[in-house]
Amino acid sequence: MFDKEEYRKTLKDMSPNLSDDFIDRQIEIKAKNHATLKRGPNVVHLDYYGGIISDGEIVQIEEILSRNGLELSRYDKSGVIYGNLQDFSLQIAIAFGPTLVVTLMQSAVWDAIKAVTRITLPPKS
Repeated sequence: MFDKEEYRKTLKDMSPNLSDDFIDRQIEIKAKNHATLKRGPNVVHLDYYGGIISDGEIVQIEEILSRNGLELSRYDKSGVIYGNLQDFSLQIAIAFGPTLVVTLMQSAVWDAIKAVTRITLPPKS
């Protein structure tokens, strides 16, 4: 669960000169993004920056995963303050839970993951 007041305190501690309006906008962005997070053994999580993956592609990914008994959990990192280089350099990340990893080699789930990857990764030049 996203703790708005804890996040406000963290931002103020990190950067005391940030305006309250800016902090309020950051809190709103984070709260909206946290609403798309899911948990469970059949969840595939996608971290991305908006613009890299379109809303239409998100819908397409959700449909592919759904047909294979999976759910998409996603987090659009656009507009959110991050404090380390990895968060600036990593553009797209897909994460799988341990139960799903075991299942990957035994079912059509792997084909769904490959289809999603084809959507999210640019074609080779």
